[in-house]
Amino acid sequence: MGVVVTTVNAYTTTTTVTDDATGRVDIVVTLYDDPVLSLRVVLALTDYDLTNREAWTSYSETRSIRNQTPVLERVEALMDDGSRYRRDLSYYGLLDGTPIQHRDTVTLTAANGAVDYVYEAVLSFDFRAQPVRDYTSKASDYDPATGLLDYVITRYRDGRVEAIDHDPRTGNRDYAVTTRTDGSILAEDYDSAGRLDYVIEYRADGGRTATDYDLNDDFAWTTYTITYGASGDIIGTGTT
Repeated sequence: MGVVVTTVNAYTTTTTVTDDATGRVDIVVTLYDDPVLSLRVVLALTDYDLTNREAWTSYSETRSIRNQTPVLERVEALMDDGSRYRRDLSYYGLLDGTPIQHRDTVTLTAANGAVDYVYEAVLSFDFRAQPVRDYTSKASDYDPATGLLDYVITRYRDGRVEAIDHDPRTGNRDYAVTTRTDGSILAEDYDSAGRLDYVIEYRADGGRTATDYDLNDDFAWTTYTITYGASGDIIGTGTT
């Protein structure tokens, strides 16, 4: 193996290891070494799969030092099929000298460069860190062929869980289901143009309310609502 060492400054050293047979870069490591603080940290590392033993072509990690504490900031991988994996971690402030992790975001990109999947977890809330999320996690799946949303699952700070399915051909909503903390469920159905067509609210007491929207102007009413009791009997109807 060939080795090339480059000292960036008094504390940082980058080492590049190449394959003797091909001359291709095998691994690159940037090391932070502070003898005063007795601190040694791998700030950056990139490994290349020259022998095709892994599912990725290249894999890298990046770290930073916060209050003399090394923290992981990014992980990236170029996969054999041309797709990409990326994980970003953000931090704010310190708690008893320890960096506080704020967000953890994973992004998958298809071989054609289009976003395939994004997952974001909000691990701590800091209103100084913009934009402020009203959710604790959000998973978004895309159709790489069109670049449009397929589905989104969101967990909110108030405990709600919302699942929305989209038509990946248009990006319009197809249906949505929201589960609330009181045990009630809201189910929404949309037409091909993304217009709200039908809604059923399942109450925690076992009753439900169904509302139909007259999207095609077939009736004299705009909405027709039926309310059912816990035993399934109709307790009210109404139109608008």
